[in-house]
Amino acid sequence: MSGSDSENIKKKFLVYQVLFCLMAVFSFLILINQFLGNISYIKQPVWLIIEAALWLIFLADYIVRLVISDDKKQFFTRNILDFLAVLPLPGFRVFRIFTLFRMMFAVKRVLRAVHIVMNSNGFLYLLGAVVVWMLIGSAFLYHFENGITMNSYFDALWCSIVTVCTVGYGDVAPITAGGRVVAVLLMMTGIGSIGMVTSNITAYFVVRAKKRRVVIDKNQILDLSMVSKEKYEKIADYAKYVLQQDNKDID
Repeated sequence: MSGSDSENIKKKFLVYQVLFCLMAVFSFLILINQFLGNISYIKQPVWLIIEAALWLIFLADYIVRLVISDDKKQFFTRNILDFLAVLPLPGFRVFRIFTLFRMMFAVKRVLRAVHIVMNSNGFLYLLGAVVVWMLIGSAFLYHFENGITMNSYFDALWCSIVTVCTVGYGDVAPITAGGRVVAVLLMMTGIGSIGMVTSNITAYFVVRAKKRRVVIDKNQILDLSMVSKEKYEKIADYAKYVLQQDNKDID
């Protein structure tokens, strides 16, 4: 299996885990509403059909994972909560919420990506500077617009946040000359910050793509021990050509 195929499988598995966790939360909410009396399987049979479909999905997931596992006994001992969750008894549905523990893998990957983006090109320091400037800019806005368009510092802060984020609701907007100057500076800050966020995220994915290209999967390594000298030289020439093209792309 190539590195790209392995990466695609990981992405699909991650999406599957997220969807499965969402179903677990949905099932748990149904259970809570049934307990509170908001849902009645007798009066509203559609919820019974939904619950039966969810149970079949959880059961199928458990059976498939059990079948493909190498050590069935170890799988059973490590997934006791999943086993209890698929038992056809109403009280055991609460164990489905523990499926959320599977999200720890996804959350860990997301946090790692956020950490890399935040610490690239001094973006974390820029973010801190933007926050400080918003607080200071809000004070200036309140000074210029007090009693005119803004009645409190929080109105000014809201205006600063909306301006820096380039949302532009327009519910609170400065009309004085000083207030508009501050607003323009906040706009420029927001445009620059969003541009840096975009560039950092783009750089993160570009670096990941380049790393995937240079990492050689051990399953793709050719056994050249039985290759003739002529064929070996042709393979070596082709490898040099590929490396040259990769270097051009990177440059």
